[in-house]
Amino acid sequence: MDGKSRTFELSLPPEYDPSHPYPLVFAWHGGDSRGAWAQSYFGVEEEAGSDAIVVYPDGLEDAWGSTGWEVDPDGHDFVLFDALLAHLEANLCIDRTRLYSVGFSWGAYFSNSLGCYRGDVLTAFASVAGGPPRPKGEDDPMYYGDCSGQAAAWVAHGTADTVIPLYEGENARDVFLDNNGCQPTSSPTVPDPCVAYDGCATPVHWCQHAGGHDWPAFAPSGIWAYFAGQ
Repeated sequence: MDGKSRTFELSLPPEYDPSHPYPLVFAWHGGDSRGAWAQSYFGVEEEAGSDAIVVYPDGLEDAWGSTGWEVDPDGHDFVLFDALLAHLEANLCIDRTRLYSVGFSWGAYFSNSLGCYRGDVLTAFASVAGGPPRPKGEDDPMYYGDCSGQAAAWVAHGTADTVIPLYEGENARDVFLDNNGCQPTSSPTVPDPCVAYDGCATPVHWCQHAGGHDWPAFAPSGIWAYFAGQ
């Protein structure tokens, strides 16, 4: 893919039926990790059970041997997403109307970036302990332009996160509130402590919790229920 060899973990439903279209979930690990770690940590696969295919890509190593994701929509990890989607569609029975992305930490930044720049491809996406797909100011050299489409967004962040501060999660939320045409008001939704914003063209849920830089207990069931409802 783009001249680079890429690896991933793939989980099929226990009784995979090649004639039945399945939702596809892309799951993106945090920095300095691997897809197998996300598979053991996220718990979304267990919640989906026999109802989805889940793929766990491995990030490329940098010069220091750490793995992560390139959030630039012209970068090699967007090439990976596009190529991996095409590969899985060619070899498995995928429901193209039910494509999802979920990530933690650095993977959450990337999931948010996909939700923005592949928002016309993804149905919904989730991020835990990440940040926005782009800065808001167009004069910033990291500004990559406006989002494509309006994928449904589920964003969670802990108030005690000392690795990626809460305002990064809030900034991500605000990008999608604007992109999805939401009103500033919200109401409680499941799971606690999440809220759903009013008036959105496609839903935006915000889940601010008291934890730190970790995967909250409500995330596996909350994320899968959110995906399944879109």
